[in-house]
Amino acid sequence: MPDDEPTTEAKEPNMYLKTLNGSKQLINDCSMTVHEGFGSPGGDVAGNIQGGGWECAKADAWVKELTEHCKGIMGAFTDASLAVVVAANKEPDEVPEHDPRGLAWNRSWSIRRRNL
Repeated sequence: MPDDEPTTEAKEPNMYLKTLNGSKQLINDCSMTVHEGFGSPGGDVAGNIQGGGWECAKADAWVKELTEHCKGIMGAFTDASLAVVVAANKEPDEVPEHDPRGLAWNRSWSIRRRNL
């Protein structure tokens, strides 16, 4: 082959990118399962308890603690989604043949899950 002919490197699909793109939808679905609406995911429970659903001396303290625990939940989904988008934007659609993010990705992912 003459030196002036361009060589083309064999490519394969970036399966890691496909995993990241699938994760975006999974994160969104999970956030909607946890809480679909406005306010805190614990807001409905807290409102029912404060509205007389649990009458005891500890109810107010429990509601306060629940509200504190729930403050960061939806933000965590937003952060996770952003992290996935940032990672996906750095990935090419195709990778060189035998790249760990290519066709080997699914096999390596399965091995990792079994070793957990």
